[in-house]
Amino acid sequence: MGKTSLAYKLKNFQKKHRKRIVRNSSYLLFFSLALFLLKDILFLILLTAATGIVAFIINRLRVPFDLSPIFFGSVIIMHFYGVWHVMLFLLFASIIPSVLAGSVIDFISILSLVSILLVSFLVAVTTLNFPYVLILIVLYAVVASLITFALSNELGKALATFIVLLSVNIAYFIALSKPILAIGNIMIN
Repeated sequence: MGKTSLAYKLKNFQKKHRKRIVRNSSYLLFFSLALFLLKDILFLILLTAATGIVAFIINRLRVPFDLSPIFFGSVIIMHFYGVWHVMLFLLFASIIPSVLAGSVIDFISILSLVSILLVSFLVAVTTLNFPYVLILIVLYAVVASLITFALSNELGKALATFIVLLSVNIAYFIALSKPILAIGNIMIN
């Protein structure tokens, strides 16, 4: 009697939820196929989305210094993909979230993004070993500080920019580079 009622319940469940089962199976098939076909680009999408969310929150809170992982993400994207992908990354992870958070894209923002692009481009000719990454971080902090000083003529603000960018980006690379690179290697290779 137990087996009959179980078979009856299963058959009744299938009839009752047939549309839902077919729909969810279709979604699962589509997602699996998309994951298989787009696995190379999925890492870019996930890193861009995560960085964009952080950039949005930082811009929404009106933090006076750039604490976002934009530079970190652009270096990682340059390592795995190339310059065009970094440009897309900067658009979707920095510019769009900043505008959505109420920031205005001005000359300083454009110069900052260009400096990020140029410094992260150096990843193409070096490796992501820590001494080289430290040089890139220092170079980016120096360039950003020079831009800040040239446009504000305030040495204190430029020095604060250098210290903040240096420490924040070193922290990002120390804390996140190994796991993010491992995930990227798994997803892309």
